[in-house]
This record gives sequence, structure tokens and C-alpha cells, in this order.
Amino acid sequence: MQDSSGGSVVLSIKFTRAHFRITNGHGIGDLPGIIRRLDHVVTLGIDAIRISPIYSSPIADFGFDVTDYCNVAGVFGNLADLDRLVAEAHRRGLRLIPDFVPNYTSNEHPRFIESRSLRANPKRDWHIWREMPVAEGRRALSRLNKRNRTS
Repeated sequence: MQDSSGGSVVLSIKFTRAHFRITNGHGIGDLPGIIRRLDHVVTLGIDAIRISPIYSSPIADFGFDVTDYCNVAGVFGNLADLDRLVAEAHRRGLRLIPDFVPNYTSNEHPRFIESRSLRANPKRDWHIWREMPVAEGRRALSRLNKRNRTS
């Protein structure tokens, strides 16, 4: 598509878990569900599909807490499903834009575990660490406890 200045315009749609279609019955949308919606996306004149993080994750932070950037979280499918999504999107002339979040890791990610293992660890600087004053830690814990009581 061209805009009035002659430049290109890309129309994209972002699929979050709420937009994924559920194909496996566990209540969370998955990659095969996106594949089933591709023909509809094409009819809307969409050029590209953006998808929320689908990497292996405990899903404590909407998938942004990644434990393995080279794998798909089982609730969304598997690598074969991702390969099929890419192939099917490209077959329809759609681009696929994954929400790549390299600056987020789960506290379960091996890189995070290694970084926090020892203060003298040479990989300690993989993450930014700071000492939290005791009073600030108590206030944060108090806010967290209040939120947990009301939810």
C-alpha cells in the first residue's frame, strides 16, 4: 500500500492471547488458532501479523518472562506449529512479526539464574542489580500484600 507521499504503509494486526483461536480445548488461544484465522486477516487487507510473546515461559508476566527464546510455550503449540504459521502466512503474502523481547527474562531463565548465583560471578553484569534499603523493601512488600488481599 502507498501513502499520499509515495511511501509504503504497512497495515498490521496484533494477535494477543485473547485473539488467538483456541484449538486444543485448554482455554488459551494457540498458534493453530491463528493459522485458522489467516484467510480472514487477508480479507481485511492486512499486510503483517504481530504476535505477542509465545516463547517458553511460566506466563507469570503475560509471556514476557521468557525462559527459552528458542522454543514455544506448550500452551501456544510447538515449533512445528510456528513453522506452519510462518509458511501459511507467507503463502498468503503476509509478514509475521513476533514480539521479540530480549531484554526480558524470567527468574527461571538459565541466564538469570547464572547472573544471580554469586556476587563475584563474572556474568553478574548480565542483569542490573541494586541493593534495596530495608525500609523500601518493607514498603514494597506491604503494597504487594495489600494487593493480594483485595484481588
